Amino acid sequence: VLDPAVIEADNEWKMYTGDIERGSIVLAKSNDGLNFVKETEFNVGGNVPEIVKLDSGKYALYFCARGGIEVVTSTNGVFSWSSSSVAIESTRGREEIVCDPSIIKTKEGKWVMYYKIQESPTR
Repeated sequence: VLDPAVIEADNEWKMYTGDIERGSIVLAKSNDGLNFVKETEFNVGGNVPEIVKLDSGKYALYFCARGGIEVVTSTNGVFSWSSSSVAIESTRGREEIVCDPSIIKTKEGKWVMYYKIQESPTR
């Protein structure tokens, strides 16, 4: 389990982490933000998640995939994820890894994503 992303929403804390061995995302919940209990596990086609709650009320889950960073959305942040779409695409294919999304909303109301680009170790 790696790279947790935590969000407070609907009077509870939700933590999304990647399970590398299974290629899935694990969702755990907490009432106090300190002690989490696994709720479910799901597969969206990637790993290393980041979660944000959009102004529309939907959840956007960004994650690392083969071609870069992809995104899916859900109305509840747990089930019924949309089909994935590419948010940031690798410009060099398998020669580089585009991963580890981190997203913030500025005080001006704009969304900004920070992410890592590194040379692929298989190169």
